Amino acid sequence: MNRELKKFFLIIFCGLCTVSAVAQEQYVPKADKYRIEYREENFLRQKDQQLNFVKMTVEWPECLNNSNLEPLHRYLTGQLFGSEDNSFDHALNQYLNGLGTPINQVPEGDHYKSYYITLDVKELDYVADRYMSMRLMTCCWPKDTTELIRSTQRLVTYDLINDKVLTISDLVKCMSKNGDQDARWRLTSEILNYNSHDMSETYWALLPSEACLMRIGTVFDLPGTAGWDEYNGLVIVPEVTMKKYATKTAKKLLEDPLPVRPALTTPFIKDFGEEPVYTLVDMKPTLMGFEAASAEMRKYLVNNVRYPDLEQILKIDGRVVVQFIVEKDGSISNPSVVVPVSPGLDREAIRVIKQMPRWTPGQLNGQPVRVLINLPITYKVQK
Repeated sequence: MNRELKKFFLIIFCGLCTVSAVAQEQYVPKADKYRIEYREENFLRQKDQQLNFVKMTVEWPECLNNSNLEPLHRYLTGQLFGSEDNSFDHALNQYLNGLGTPINQVPEGDHYKSYYITLDVKELDYVADRYMSMRLMTCCWPKDTTELIRSTQRLVTYDLINDKVLTISDLVKCMSKNGDQDARWRLTSEILNYNSHDMSETYWALLPSEACLMRIGTVFDLPGTAGWDEYNGLVIVPEVTMKKYATKTAKKLLEDPLPVRPALTTPFIKDFGEEPVYTLVDMKPTLMGFEAASAEMRKYLVNNVRYPDLEQILKIDGRVVVQFIVEKDGSISNPSVVVPVSPGLDREAIRVIKQMPRWTPGQLNGQPVRVLINLPITYKVQK
């Protein structure tokens, strides 16, 4: 680990569902209480003389504590793909079909117009049973054409109590339709006071444009400074400052006692496909010759995990549980966080899992099979 992080301690506990070398058990689907799936894919599509290069990096909330996520799913798919849908995969396929047919390599010739499309969704904060805040960015960069770059950024808070998408006008009083313009300018001054970016005065009139909640305050987007890093282009205004600008909706979401939520009548159950997945097998999957619940695995993780900056500053630690499948060819699929701590720690755990070398697959009756692994990673900060 980096020298400046010596005061931070990372304790790794690894758990693998295959606890017996002789037992055999197929995975039985069950309802999840929490699951964020991390989708990272690249697509190449051709439509006539147009080539579309798509890079997608999405943190997709599949279930959150008995909340009905359909309003959030429809909002996100509408912003990402241009059509609201409760199914991410259906919306993605519809979107890709509109970009043409899939191809494996770039065709020869200089008569094609190329479009580089980036789709990005990141979780910014999550408070159990209260809200999840997210940042959504899209960009279409045309090449070999006179068309302009098209980009959007959205900050959104999902109210888990009322199952409602909240944007800036729902959170900030002066941003409502009949909001106080003087209060808006005062808020703009507050935002600029906490801003570390150099901004042209031409952007001031655009502030504030997007906002969402975080535990440390309200996050605002600064026009013209947005980047693809997690917090680049964002300004955090502390809660104590925001109290005079917050709507009743925001105050209730942050302060009111939590209601008792009944279980969903149709709980979310993850579908891993038609091919069976196992939790107990004859021979466990191994990484570079060692099993998941081993000292070598702990050493590997300690050497590769980096403590995110924000979590260092706020001294956030805890136990993240990542779930994934080791496929029959040793590749990793379906990486998800099933027990969260914070977006930064969750994301770092997923990053390390995704960058692992190919595993040696588990075996059942002498044949490779798909094996489900739960990997707890406990972060500990010296306080």
